[in-house]
Amino acid sequence: MSKQTLLSTLGSVLSAFIGVQSKKKREADFATGNIYMYTVVGSLVTIIFVSGLAWIARDNASQNQHLEGVGTHIVAVKYN
Repeated sequence: MSKQTLLSTLGSVLSAFIGVQSKKKREADFATGNIYMYTVVGSLVTIIFVSGLAWIARDNASQNQHLEGVGTHIVAVKYN
């Protein structure tokens, strides 16, 4: 079996990350892959993913600051 490249390791990590990797491919990865390369690539993918989510949340929060008092008016309305 051939040694795995960085690009194929990234593909395997991304497939596993979203849960679409086949059992056959996973077994091949464990047989030919380097655990340290998987650890580094997996950690980097996780950091990028979490940073992206944090950036999106921060960006949405800063865009919605102008709506700060709107919700209180809706709650204060009494229906008869």
